Amino acid sequence: MNRLVFIVGFICLGQMLFGQTANEFYERGKEKANLGKYKEAIYEFNRAIETDRKFAKAYNSRGVVKEIIGDFKGAIKDYSTAIDIEPGFYLAYYNRGLVKIFMGQQESGCEDLDKAEALGHRRATKAKKECCR
Repeated sequence: MNRLVFIVGFICLGQMLFGQTANEFYERGKEKANLGKYKEAIYEFNRAIETDRKFAKAYNSRGVVKEIIGDFKGAIKDYSTAIDIEPGFYLAYYNRGLVKIFMGQQESGCEDLDKAEALGHRRATKAKKECCR
């Protein structure tokens, strides 16, 4: 019994000392993305998402990086997941709308920009004027 308590205690101590939070992975992902290290950024965002499956900002940020590297379908999927988790996430609607418009999905993209605008995203208004005539 004492051995079991020791093992459990050791595991808990290890997690306290070496366990990282989803936010820590997320912040590292943002740093990597800002340095142009996109594969490393995606890796860190993946780790954040594995740690917290409901981390909408990590999905959105991973979507931004996927968009930068040309994985537009992957970006849309990540933006959609962020919206599913947090329906009021105007930045994810904005990002998804712009990618959809770029991919030729004008009507759907403009609907996303409408939603972003309705949620209070000011840049969506400007983007709608430029892209949704």
